[in-house]
Amino acid sequence: MELVEQQPDLDAVIVAVGGGGYISGIGTVLQQLSPKTQLIACWPENATSMYSALEAGHIFPVEEQETLSDGTAGGVEPNAITFPLCQQLIDRKFWSVKRKSNGRCARLPPAIAGLLKARPG
Repeated sequence: MELVEQQPDLDAVIVAVGGGGYISGIGTVLQQLSPKTQLIACWPENATSMYSALEAGHIFPVEEQETLSDGTAGGVEPNAITFPLCQQLIDRKFWSVKRKSNGRCARLPPAIAGLLKARPG
């Protein structure tokens, strides 16, 4: 809500995803307050449970590894309420955020680089 209050004409919001709770909340608020804003989901390449479920159209077990943040780790529980919300709310999905050996995330995937354009002012 604060994003929309501070910047009402957002083109897109990029959210790191784990089990889908955080992005479901953000997406629900965006849908109500800023329906033209794209919701872009991004996963670390070693924790793609929700991404895989969304691509397949159903939840299934996916082996995951440790991630840089707790919020992007963990699977999607069977019958999770977040799954249909993510299906409905997410506009674009990317999973190629890579973890470097020094613990920092690599640059955003080239696929979304074109979406991020600076505006004057």
